[in-house]
Amino acid sequence: MPTPIETCLTLLDSPRLLLRRIEAEDQPLLERLFCDADMMRYLGEPWTPEQVKETLHEWREAWGSRDYRYGVLIRKDTAAAIGIAGFAADTHPEEPGLELSWFIVPEQQKRGYATEITQAILEYAFDFLAVERVFAETHPKNIASNRVLEKLHFVNAGERRHTYDYLPGFERQVVWEYTRSNWG
Repeated sequence: MPTPIETCLTLLDSPRLLLRRIEAEDQPLLERLFCDADMMRYLGEPWTPEQVKETLHEWREAWGSRDYRYGVLIRKDTAAAIGIAGFAADTHPEEPGLELSWFIVPEQQKRGYATEITQAILEYAFDFLAVERVFAETHPKNIASNRVLEKLHFVNAGERRHTYDYLPGFERQVVWEYTRSNWG
């Protein structure tokens, strides 16, 4: 029987944002994020609409299982979808813990939304899920994302070379980590 959190549409609620489950109607938002060369400049090549459709389906199906939740970010004041964010456990065998990530549409960037949702994910991960480690992978040249993680006191754990079939070209990453011992 699914738990309430697995079937809930809204997972996180921060001062200005909600993180809700992805719906089929969110495909245009995901295409805007993942099919755009500029948005994908640090992750390799843009995706096709078919890849977005497959990812949307995977994220919907996996919601709530094995600490896997990627959703749409909604601004509370306008109800506008401004991006996606979420987390998944055990995404890479060499990186134990909960991996988080976010994408914000260009016109909503530089307003603190990435910092706000990352803080909310940290609180959820450590206080509700009781994980030991949260991490994020960024491209070494992605100054904005690196700055968000530094601001929240993630520790730079060094560069890695992981390959991902769905992110060709994202073969060099900086791993940022936050551990339970540093929380609170």
